[in-house]
Amino acid sequence: MKRIITKQHYFKSLLNVVNQHATVFEGKRGLQSIKTDFEFRVRRISEIISDISRPVSIFYRPKQYAGERLNYAMKVMTGMGCMAASINGDATMLAIMHAYNAQLNKVSAYRLYVNAMHVTEELKKVHVDTAGKDFHEKKLPAFRQQVKEFGVMLETLSDQLRRRKSLKIELATLIADTNRFLRYQMDAIVRFNSADYPDFYREYMLIRREHKRKRPSAGKTQPEVATESKDICQMDTAHSKPSQQPALNKDLLPHNPVQETVYAVKQDHETEAVAENEIPQECLAEASLSPILSICRSLCSVEVMLN
Repeated sequence: MKRIITKQHYFKSLLNVVNQHATVFEGKRGLQSIKTDFEFRVRRISEIISDISRPVSIFYRPKQYAGERLNYAMKVMTGMGCMAASINGDATMLAIMHAYNAQLNKVSAYRLYVNAMHVTEELKKVHVDTAGKDFHEKKLPAFRQQVKEFGVMLETLSDQLRRRKSLKIELATLIADTNRFLRYQMDAIVRFNSADYPDFYREYMLIRREHKRKRPSAGKTQPEVATESKDICQMDTAHSKPSQQPALNKDLLPHNPVQETVYAVKQDHETEAVAENEIPQECLAEASLSPILSICRSLCSVEVMLN
């Protein structure tokens, strides 16, 4: 509703500008009819808004009050019907009255109206000796009149709600048509007379331009920060998987002199431990020449013996 009232003030502001510069339309029958049409549109919009701006509770409140009164009257009348049915031994009427009594304050307003009409028809069967003479002459007719008035109130409320709905539809259609009317007729008149009436053109267009809403451009790109954050999130997701972690390059690791010293000392100790368990190269050479030397010695000893 706030947006509709703002639109109404907008149309009224444009109409005030048109009325202040009425000389633009004087002596021009076609332009005068357009001005009259614009005045009718603004006046009709104001009338509809004044009608539908009333709270809907003012329509429902009389129905609610009348429904409470009818429920109380139904309680009294169904009690009377139960008493008469018990005295006469009418089991059918007794069941009907019990059923209607059980539905009090539980059914809709229209269902209450229908039940009350049925009760008035059933109570016609009550004998005068049981209910008394005043019951058929005063109490039952008064109850029947109360039920009829409640039915008329329901019809009136239904008509008021339908009219309220139709007015809202008419208002929406009228606002849309007025927007097109301004775009294709009134704006054209103002532009055509801009050279002769610059003040009229300036005041009218000032209101028109202020009302235009800014529409977001279709090709607007997202900020680079959002793109970078998205890439970082994707990189974090990729690195979080152990199967996709790349091999570390030792050359790219930061230089740590303490760690390198510990690593060098560790290698020296491992080299010394291996050297202690290995056979020296000199011993390996002697072991490889020992069979040849033994043969040479044995041949020398044989030669000495022969001599």
